[in-house]
Amino acid sequence: TIYVPPPTHFVGLGGQMSGSTPGFGFTSRLWSRRRLGVQLDLSQSRLTSDTSTERVRSTQFSPSLIFSLTDYVGDSLWLRPYFGGGGVMTRSKLSSGTPEVSASVSDSSFGLRAFGGTELTLPGAPRFAISADVGYQWSEQPFPGFELGGLGFSISGHWYVK
Repeated sequence: TIYVPPPTHFVGLGGQMSGSTPGFGFTSRLWSRRRLGVQLDLSQSRLTSDTSTERVRSTQFSPSLIFSLTDYVGDSLWLRPYFGGGGVMTRSKLSSGTPEVSASVSDSSFGLRAFGGTELTLPGAPRFAISADVGYQWSEQPFPGFELGGLGFSISGHWYVK
């Protein structure tokens, strides 16, 4: 039997798709050798209302600390479970369907989030990892009828450059 060590993942850059508040964005991860890391997310989402023509465009910046649990290294994959938490800075803009009727309104807020998930790497692509996580975000509701927090999930891909 030949033991092959898992690839070293330290600096990863990639994209993210979230499902609770549908949105897309940029994500990066910086891992230390001691299983502690930093995750930075910048995403944008658009919400519409079922009862009115208003819509909210929201930009979120989420810096988080993450901690990796014991890795699972097998012949066909590498799993790195993790959990983390951090802040969420949100800038939201409410627009009506008819700009002539009312002007847009902006709001800034700060919230917290906690999450956990798993990063998966295949031996055929040792620099690319796919992550899926579930979490909860506590944040103020910027406008009535538009909820930006709560339970959510996200899928992301990171290309590890180092």
